[in-house]
Amino acid sequence: MLHQAQRYSAGARLLWLGQAVTQLVVLGLFARSGVRWTRESAAGPIGTGMLLGMIGFALVWIAELPFAVLGVVWRHHDGLDGSYVQTTIGDYVFLKDHPTLLQRIEMIRYYERYARDAP
Repeated sequence: MLHQAQRYSAGARLLWLGQAVTQLVVLGLFARSGVRWTRESAAGPIGTGMLLGMIGFALVWIAELPFAVLGVVWRHHDGLDGSYVQTTIGDYVFLKDHPTLLQRIEMIRYYERYARDAP
């Protein structure tokens, strides 16, 4: 039993390491491209920030997805539970809530620009 726990733990550590390295590589490449996209954007500072933030979330999610699925496979291999649907679509459902936050930021920006000048 102890040997199985050590083997499972070693596999989980390898998956974590792969996920962390992949995330750093993706974010590093995104940072290099993001500077150029910021200069070329005509959306203004807040719009550009929202766009780059959403692209960053999506890139990290896509990069981490294979490791999340492999984690479920690893758990199933050792007789533990895990849902492929929750692992794949559940993270996407989390990401869909971010535009709501960004819409709030845009509403505040609109209010600051136009509502203060109203009589």
